[in-house]
Amino acid sequence: MTRFRLDAIATTIAAAVALCCVPVVAAAQQAAILGIVADSITGRPLENVTITLDVGGRTSYSTFTDRNGFYQIPGIGAGTYTLRIRRVGYLGHEQIVTLAADEQRRVSVRLGETAMVLQGVVVTAEQAAAAAREPERKVVTPTDIRMVPVPGGSGDLVTYVQTLPGVTTTGDRGGQLFVRGGTPADNLVLVDGIPIYQPFHILGFYSVFPQDLVSGADFYAGGFGARYQGRTASVLDVRLRDGNPLGFRAMASVSPFLTEALAEGPVEGATLLASVRRSLIEETSGTLLGATQPLTFESQLFKVTTTHRSDDRCSLLALHSADRGRLDPEDQESQVSWNNLLFGIRCVTLRRSGQLLEAHWGYTRSGSDAVARGASRLESSIWRVQHDLHATGRIGLIPVEAGYEIYLEAMNYDVSELLSSGTQGRDDVWGAGAYVEPTVPIGSSIEVRPGVALVALPRAAVEPRRRVRWEPIGPSKTALPGSLGLYRKY
Repeated sequence: MTRFRLDAIATTIAAAVALCCVPVVAAAQQAAILGIVADSITGRPLENVTITLDVGGRTSYSTFTDRNGFYQIPGIGAGTYTLRIRRVGYLGHEQIVTLAADEQRRVSVRLGETAMVLQGVVVTAEQAAAAAREPERKVVTPTDIRMVPVPGGSGDLVTYVQTLPGVTTTGDRGGQLFVRGGTPADNLVLVDGIPIYQPFHILGFYSVFPQDLVSGADFYAGGFGARYQGRTASVLDVRLRDGNPLGFRAMASVSPFLTEALAEGPVEGATLLASVRRSLIEETSGTLLGATQPLTFESQLFKVTTTHRSDDRCSLLALHSADRGRLDPEDQESQVSWNNLLFGIRCVTLRRSGQLLEAHWGYTRSGSDAVARGASRLESSIWRVQHDLHATGRIGLIPVEAGYEIYLEAMNYDVSELLSSGTQGRDDVWGAGAYVEPTVPIGSSIEVRPGVALVALPRAAVEPRRRVRWEPIGPSKTALPGSLGLYRKY
């Protein structure tokens, strides 16, 4: 069994490395253009930017940037085109490009923001580009988070997620989400690519993701692709914003339930972002609510991001959170607490060969402690070290995403005061897997993503994933999506 697993690891990792490192292949006599679009001031990658190649005022080729600001248009006939890059709220970019047969042109652009004067507003049912291309993906922005009020100085991501279809919670206390019948353990939550075990605070409408720190988030209530493995219910992939590169800024706020402070600014070739939050519920609830609520939480965050190059970015993240309280205010003996500690590195680079690489290295830990009725103490902790790599490129005219993941996860537990035997111990789990997901167009109205996840450890398995989008009456009109796959929890 051991030998089989070692062979499976070697085979899976070798396959993933080969997929990630395979050179971009151009179709014969056809050119390609690619690059990264970012904000000119902050350097933040811009998603859903419209990229077109026009001839004689008519669009011949078009695409959109992804979450990393990356775009690619393969299969372009040799000739001269007008490249137009546009996004609402930004100054457009336009240039003439002449492409030769078999040429791969790299054009990365930074767009400046601009004020727009609108003569009128027409509300339609048309979806954003990301939602239209991945209907199972809900893109959450800081503007969305701001729409749902919370008792504090700013909005919070978890409060917004609770308003989405299929998402329920245990109530004001508990800090757990249930998505489409799954348990909290079936949900995968990532912060800048690193898993976090218990990101939701003990008071249900707060988390470690306040509006002021979130750049964007992707939420999948099922139907997610082969990139996400090890969970069966949902994925919440959160991206934190970078610090302000224009100058130092500090702010603090106090509300009846929460106090928070934030500082950010530039240093040589990088930006800093630091945040501290602490609840005041336990101190103020007696006066404001007439009864003391034994609930408290806090969090601290520090992030450094490099900014000196347009197509290469790295960030270092450190995050800590702690929660404590009594879930039953009438039971003086019961108490529950948990904490998170996370360190992560994320790097994104656009290679000369035309591939976008996104890599993560991380350490994450969570500990829980509970005292039940009768003073029985239950303790558990879990930590994880991991590395993963994701590549976006193409083979011929087919866009392909591929990657791999390796990790070590260890869990300690002690429930001996509650049960009599087999209640203490430690479990170590090695994990390794890879995936590949091409995007295959069928005609002009059907797009198929036949992904597959190859898992070597902890149990060897093949998990096929299929996502399909059909546009029966033309692009950007009505799309009929569907997804089918095999999902396993490790």
